[in-house]
Amino acid sequence: MTHQPTRPAGTRRPLILLIAGFLIAALLLTLLAVGTVTYLVLSTRPEPAAAPEFPTYQAPTPMTEVDTGWYTFSYPAHWAPQDPTEDISSFDYVLTTLDAADNSKMAVMDYVVEDGIEEECQDQAEALRLHEMPDVEVDGRVAAHYQTIAPAPDTEETMVQDLWCLPRQFHIVVVLGRTSGPEAEAAGVSEAQKVLDTWSWTTES
Repeated sequence: MTHQPTRPAGTRRPLILLIAGFLIAALLLTLLAVGTVTYLVLSTRPEPAAAPEFPTYQAPTPMTEVDTGWYTFSYPAHWAPQDPTEDISSFDYVLTTLDAADNSKMAVMDYVVEDGIEEECQDQAEALRLHEMPDVEVDGRVAAHYQTIAPAPDTEETMVQDLWCLPRQFHIVVVLGRTSGPEAEAAGVSEAQKVLDTWSWTTES
């Protein structure tokens, strides 16, 4: 299910959500304590490299559309929203989903960053042991991309894990994806790519 809690005034207390557990079991995110905000100006990031060539997933219909007020996106309707198991009061927006076959998991998380978007994204990627990929463009904004492709821990199927970091002023919007199976191996990207393909910023924030 989607949650759009009101962020409490003042400095937020430290919050930890386990991202590794989220991607392997419950699709949760490890986040660092948030205090004084440092804004990373978008123009300081280099131009995104050309996106790698790979077969794309066929977008299924119907799709479920989400409108947060800051951006809109869609995800396959058969992906079921999951109830967060941790306190999400410090987030502006959280959505986690799981497909019926347990092959694809996805999360979108929006929160204020302390040390800048680039540093925060690198920290999350290192925690997940993901490799840096070429930046991508998401509706006109440069987004960092990290990925790993390896055998799933409990099967012999190939598992693709992706982390994208989208800038939203003082915020970072993290999109996480994990897809396993032959289709993921052929595509070279998780099904969460479908979410980015539908992304649209609705405000200048």
